[in-house]
Amino acid sequence: MNLDPRSAAINTEMGAIIDSPALGADLRELMLRDMGGENAWQVTLTDESRLTWANADETVTSQPKRGFMQSVMNTVFKVVPREQF
Repeated sequence: MNLDPRSAAINTEMGAIIDSPALGADLRELMLRDMGGENAWQVTLTDESRLTWANADETVTSQPKRGFMQSVMNTVFKVVPREQF
């Protein structure tokens, strides 16, 4: 399950709550690593109300893509009704 309200309210995903401080600490370390500047894009809004994506190596003005299918999915998500978000 994604950790966002849409997944909890609309999607047919499942989640589990596990009471384990040790597992939580391990997960925190993995998330800090995976979401660090070397591995993730930070999206910001410029003074001109334009989005930029930045990582440890570069800043770009269009959404970075992993490949053709991501481009297709980005287009599909543009036509999904807004109330779904």
